[in-house]
Amino acid sequence: MDWEAVGAIGEVVGAAAVVATLLFLVSQLRQNTTSLDATRTANVSQLYQFRAQMHMEGMLRKAEAFGLSLADVMSRLQTDGIESLNQSEKIFLICHATADAVRLDNGLFQHRNGFLDDDYAAYVERSIRMLAPHWEQIDLFGFSGFRQGFIDEVNRILASDESPT
Repeated sequence: MDWEAVGAIGEVVGAAAVVATLLFLVSQLRQNTTSLDATRTANVSQLYQFRAQMHMEGMLRKAEAFGLSLADVMSRLQTDGIESLNQSEKIFLICHATADAVRLDNGLFQHRNGFLDDDYAAYVERSIRMLAPHWEQIDLFGFSGFRQGFIDEVNRILASDESPT
């Protein structure tokens, strides 16, 4: 028996085993990275949801303190314009509008991260088209702290050819 040939075969088999092990490890690293990315996305989305919920609740509690009727104030806004409202009514509307916008911003964010379906995203877009004229009247984005990505998304939705339903 030629021990040199056996040694050479052993080296080839050993090298193949090392290559197979490296390929397996690369595969495991990719799976782990994908899993970590998915976990990070889920955690960020969960934190965003929590932040949105807290912000909405705070805005609605603030609005409730005015003791006004949203239907009455909105009706006056639509018929007589923003000039017909007193300062309390304007702040009341800003609180409600902020809560609505935060809810819709969260919906777009969750959809983008794959946690809400396309039907919900379509509902969010319809809601934005319906509410945006009121947001413009009270200049909601002029003084609020909304993220620029949401404002850009609202502008994109309003610029699209689809009409509200």
